[in-house]
Amino acid sequence: MVAIFRQLANDIGEKNMRAYLHKMHCGNKDISTGLDNFWLNGSIKISAQEQVQLLRKTYHNQFAFDARAITELKKVMLLEVKPHYRLYGKTGTPVLPMEIEYFENHRQKPSKMIAVKPKIPYLSIN
Repeated sequence: MVAIFRQLANDIGEKNMRAYLHKMHCGNKDISTGLDNFWLNGSIKISAQEQVQLLRKTYHNQFAFDARAITELKKVMLLEVKPHYRLYGKTGTPVLPMEIEYFENHRQKPSKMIAVKPKIPYLSIN
């Protein structure tokens, strides 16, 4: 997946990436360690709470992205499907190792978004 995201970042370009990070209020918005690396071990810093808020806003498409892009993103994030729910998630960063997850009930409404971090209790943002 990292190779795909690196290519995607390069395709987006530095100017557009800066604009997206600003629009999305994504942490400190710092991409100085490189367009294809800033989110891995790089310069961007984002807290668990900010990541959960970012996921919630993305889920509800509050950034006005193309609806097809949001649909495809949800497909990539899908971790588990059960009769009454779906579990979605994304990983954090090496600096802030965690999993950001949310459940979607059978009516396709998100029920809870959480950040799971080793040795730290759940951070729940509803």
